[in-house]
Amino acid sequence: MLNALEIYNKINNHKDVQSLIGTQEHLFLDFKTSVTTDGIPPNDDKNNFKEAISGFAHQEGGVIIWGVDCRINPNTGTDEAVSEKPIINVGDFQKRLGDFFPYTTEPLVDGLLSKLILVNDDVSGNAGFLIHFIPKSYKAHRVLNPKKSVLFY
Repeated sequence: MLNALEIYNKINNHKDVQSLIGTQEHLFLDFKTSVTTDGIPPNDDKNNFKEAISGFAHQEGGVIIWGVDCRINPNTGTDEAVSEKPIINVGDFQKRLGDFFPYTTEPLVDGLLSKLILVNDDVSGNAGFLIHFIPKSYKAHRVLNPKKSVLFY
């Protein structure tokens, strides 16, 4: 099994994202969708972001792929990527989650990385996928109060 940084480094274009359909979530990989159409992450997304950062940092690190729908496979009982759900205004979504990052955990997790993958790798488009790498941390992190995310935007 690839570790989190290897997974992150292998996702570089839309075809790489498409190749993940059918992949099960696991220790190093989490798929997320968003209902945003204006690039502003709703509170659910911010809370999911905080929890994933803390969870991956306390384990072996991990990768969040925003814009991929994940469902329980009835045959295996495991969560599996079933379809693309590109995020509209994904660049704004990335910026706003980046602005929100200081409000996620205490202390902050060092070394968070992110990159955008646009649908069909079309640089003139605004829909796509946000990939986050969360490194393992040897510090104890706590998720900050969910009410802070409500007040942030």
